[in-house]
Amino acid sequence: MISTDFKEVKKVSRTTLKLIHYLALSAFVGSIFAHILLGTFANSDLAGDAFLLRIKTMITNVLIFGGLGFLAASGAGLILVTGKLTALKRWLKIKIVLVVLVIANTKFILAPAGAERARQASDSLVGTPLLPNYSDLGFREDVFGAVNLALVLVIIVLSIRRRPT
Repeated sequence: MISTDFKEVKKVSRTTLKLIHYLALSAFVGSIFAHILLGTFANSDLAGDAFLLRIKTMITNVLIFGGLGFLAASGAGLILVTGKLTALKRWLKIKIVLVVLVIANTKFILAPAGAERARQASDSLVGTPLLPNYSDLGFREDVFGAVNLALVLVIIVLSIRRRPT
């Protein structure tokens, strides 16, 4: 029997959104570590690099962007369901800013650098020479990936250590 009681609907909605939030966090954070692991195996040979970098690009497009999207959507849903949109706590405001930074870093710096590096590695297999920025792209991924990982860890710690609302 489906309850029409608003409090019950709100409770189920909140529980469902939390489940989605935790699953998305797992997909996102897990894919970061897969991304790092694949990156450590790259740089062995160009054919291997091309293969690993294509896998990294697929992980980015599916798991990282998917996880980020579901995290942002479920987080926004949780704010709306709890009715605290007008009274956001300071820790939540900081968290939102950090999440926006992670999304921007991923979308505008990490993903383009990774995709371009994968494209160059694949193209080199058919005789196209690597461009001079190939190693710079890897360095950019390493540095901004570390920044993202640090931001994500701060967001997680902030979420765990927050003051009760």
